[in-house]
Amino acid sequence: MKRKLACSRISLLVFVVSALCGCATTSYKMPDMTYSEKAIVQEQISNSPDRAERSVTMEEAQIKLTRIYKSIAPQARLTCRQQGERSTDKCNDWPIGIEDEPIFNAYASGDNQITFFRQIFKVATDAEIAFILAHEIAHHSLDHINESRRNTAIGAIAGALVGAAVLGAIGNGCDSSQSECTADDDLMSDSMNIGASLGRLTYSRAQEAESDRFAITVLRDSGYQLNQARPLLLYMGNKGSGRVGSTFFDTHPSGPERVIHFDRLVTP
Repeated sequence: MKRKLACSRISLLVFVVSALCGCATTSYKMPDMTYSEKAIVQEQISNSPDRAERSVTMEEAQIKLTRIYKSIAPQARLTCRQQGERSTDKCNDWPIGIEDEPIFNAYASGDNQITFFRQIFKVATDAEIAFILAHEIAHHSLDHINESRRNTAIGAIAGALVGAAVLGAIGNGCDSSQSECTADDDLMSDSMNIGASLGRLTYSRAQEAESDRFAITVLRDSGYQLNQARPLLLYMGNKGSGRVGSTFFDTHPSGPERVIHFDRLVTP
């Protein structure tokens, strides 16, 4: 009985955390896609050629990133303000750093901070770097970082409540032995950790899709040719897990989902 109730808490947590976090995060929805659509794009991803690396120093990478930043910053500021998610002063500037690591990635963190890894400059074109940069600016502009923090906290609280409910259902064994007390503490800790993890995952795929939409708007209004950014998504999909679709526990849309979403926004 105890094991069955303890195991069922995960299903209950998924429902509770999704419901609670849904009130505190983006309402953006990915469009419906058929499996056949995703399978066609997956073939394009699989046939996407590998890329030869260029020799790029940290100084060269910084110069290029500064130039690209200046090319999209005016439209990024305007688009940020139009979203109405952040105060005007938070739509003025996004400090960017570069880490000297062989990782094809970039991320948004802290107070409008954006970090690139040097590997990006070895294989990506200017339009692709601009898309990555605009995508990371979007996470700040659309308040995704604060949303994720709130969702993590809400998830942990929901986990604690579900854990307490399970303990109430199975009875507290702390009066009988120390091992029962330890088991109960472990169940509460596990419930909070699972809840926090589910909170972080909730709607993260929608945030990624919403950031792509923001990036497309910024690049288009900055004069970039969007068809020059699309190969980036094929390249990233080819380097990814090969998933055709995504599940609740995935943090990003699958490669095909992201490409189809991109195509529909570029050519409605």
